[in-house]
Amino acid sequence: MNISKITSDDPRLTAFALGELGAAERVAIAAAIKDDPAAQAFVEQIRALGGELSAMLAKEPLPVVRATAGVAAESTENKTATPVRDDYERRKMVRFPYYIVAGLAAACFAVLFVQQQTLATKRQEIAKAEQQRRNVERAASRMALPYAAQAGSPSILEVSLGDDAHAVSMPAFSNSPTSPPSVPVQIAGQASNIEAYAYQADNAYLAVAEAPLSTFSMEVDTAGYSNLRRFLKGGQRPPREAVRIEELVNYFPYRYTVPKDAATPFAASMEVASAPWNPSHRLVRIGLKGRELSLAERPALADQLSGTRVTIAKDVKLQVEFNPARVKSYRLIGYENRMLKKEDFNNDKIDAGEIGAGHTVTALYEVVPVGVDSPTEAVPAGDALKYSEGKAGKFPESAELLTLKVRYKAPTSDVSSKLVFPLVDSGAEFATASQDFKFAAAVASFGMMLRDSPHKGAVTFDSVLGWAEDGLGEDAGGYRHEFMSLVKQAKACSG
Repeated sequence: MNISKITSDDPRLTAFALGELGAAERVAIAAAIKDDPAAQAFVEQIRALGGELSAMLAKEPLPVVRATAGVAAESTENKTATPVRDDYERRKMVRFPYYIVAGLAAACFAVLFVQQQTLATKRQEIAKAEQQRRNVERAASRMALPYAAQAGSPSILEVSLGDDAHAVSMPAFSNSPTSPPSVPVQIAGQASNIEAYAYQADNAYLAVAEAPLSTFSMEVDTAGYSNLRRFLKGGQRPPREAVRIEELVNYFPYRYTVPKDAATPFAASMEVASAPWNPSHRLVRIGLKGRELSLAERPALADQLSGTRVTIAKDVKLQVEFNPARVKSYRLIGYENRMLKKEDFNNDKIDAGEIGAGHTVTALYEVVPVGVDSPTEAVPAGDALKYSEGKAGKFPESAELLTLKVRYKAPTSDVSSKLVFPLVDSGAEFATASQDFKFAAAVASFGMMLRDSPHKGAVTFDSVLGWAEDGLGEDAGGYRHEFMSLVKQAKACSG
């Protein structure tokens, strides 16, 4: 075998550094890099990084198997145990065998290697690193093995890219085309505590007279909550760019209504009350609950054993139509990277999210009622619509605040179906709302504080704690109590 030249982005070079090639190819690559100091230095760096990862993994304790749920949970003598989500909607993470871990880390390192130290080049490397992070996560999802709950099962992957444990964590793996969660990316040649995130500004208020339809893909990841917890337990407030509110809200289980029959894939639970951070506004909670599978419908290695979710609906899109007689403006809280055009809702060629059996998904809207002053950005920038039916006195009489439309496809179908759910606002105050509503509002307000959102209103850490405590309920698993401890740590970090 004759290899004339090989570059640092050639996967064979990484495989050579990790000892994964056959003898003939190993000899050929060694000859190709014999007179290339840069390639030789790259090989040594990969080997050193692989050795560090191997040593790190060797020191970690074996996972402890929870017999009732089949989820491996790590246990150490010096750490307080963190609640582990037993249902599949918590995005599980998998620790790959050593050679895959080292390979992924090597791929990240190769792309992040900075040849020049000018400021302009560093900025370009940040953009490249973000794209490589996405590529690594997509590659990891294709290599994921079934998660078996047995002694010796792999546990959590956390690849260190520096002296501090800056982790590239792999979320639950889905075949749907979704944007990955914000995970830290360290830039080579910079201080080890620098992490780059792709920031997206909060959704702005939209005037109903101009934009009565709000459309988005109904799927979220929950890895953002684990990342936030990592920062706070390390005594550091997370950067605002790392906080995605919908990922925080959807980390927690909620008691939503289940579908009434097997023919309906999911049910909608909607509730509206005053927004606690701005009582003149209304807060709308939309929740979807996927139907549970019977024992006869469950495949071998059902999801509570293998971590594999059973999809009951694909390409799930939500479109909310606001009644201009009741709503002056609105904003969707979070989901900034899931927004769709209004015409995408009825277009079956547009991909969207999936919902699995028993899965719950939550979305929150902050609504400005008619008669209440809107935030400045909700004022239309262009001319008023001359022929709009939204002129004063032209709205149809209806007590409905909004109508929720859900479009989805059966797992094996290419043709979508639609469900419609109207919502009437009875004027409830936040104090009389359900515990799930109060807790979801507390989590969202916490996210707004950490993002320093312009819409956070009168939120304080103490008010978040008060709302969360009112929404604790039975708290099976202790997830909501853990959230309150994180709020307290965030308060301490913020001085």
